[in-house]
Amino acid sequence: MDDENLLRDMGLNKYEASAYLTLLEEGISEANAVSKKSDIPMGKVYEVLESLKNYGLVEIQESRPKKYRPVEPKLALNDYYSKREKDTEKELNRLKETISKAEEKLSQYNYPDYHENTFWSTIMGDDDHLSFVKQVSEEIENEICIVHQESLKSLEPSEFTDFFPPIFDNMMPLINRGVRVNIITPDSYFLTLLKQKYNSVSDEIKGRIDRFLNVKIMETRNGFTLIDNYMIILNVDNPLNPNKTLGLIKIYDTNFSQKLKTKFRKLWDRADDFTLSG
Repeated sequence: MDDENLLRDMGLNKYEASAYLTLLEEGISEANAVSKKSDIPMGKVYEVLESLKNYGLVEIQESRPKKYRPVEPKLALNDYYSKREKDTEKELNRLKETISKAEEKLSQYNYPDYHENTFWSTIMGDDDHLSFVKQVSEEIENEICIVHQESLKSLEPSEFTDFFPPIFDNMMPLINRGVRVNIITPDSYFLTLLKQKYNSVSDEIKGRIDRFLNVKIMETRNGFTLIDNYMIILNVDNPLNPNKTLGLIKIYDTNFSQKLKTKFRKLWDRADDFTLSG
């Protein structure tokens, strides 16, 4: 990557990057010299140099004509980062305030109840997967029922490194909100990790887990997640590695959900009890 592209990746535009590089090569210069060396139109060069000054990359001598001196890159770029960091923080604070106002205003809309309609969407990719799980977790109001497929049992302990943390990290906020979490899972390292987490928390948190988390053991080819009797999450297995998830399908379908709830209850009645405190 050349120097100009590096500066542009930092956030400078083409003229700003070219002007700063020209000053680094030529040293103290007047605007017309910068214009000629960097192919910046004279009608734009003063605006560009003023912008570089605001970034902390250039100093201006207020003489007639004005002269411009490049600030040493090590100092200039650190200063530039600090300025951009402050600007970004201000921008994020403004965005946060705007979102808060928008949330209050838009909540006044009579949002239709779509639970009686069928609707589905798909999610592919790890980044989208995590964002999707977080979004879905925020939608849950009362109960989530999870069935892990028996293939989970074949995973090596090391393979749970990526699999387990997101599950637990998204489960605890649900439990803290009073959402009932029911899990049917095969006897695997997942249960070992779950016990380790349980034993590492305070007695107060253990009490909430005991109240809202129920786990049973069973090997089954079924695999699904049922949320509040209207939303279903299905895993799409990766054909190149059946132990890996390729994507997720989210389905809004009340009738199908009711049938799956019946299926879940039958599996639950046949599954073996599991106690975290044991």
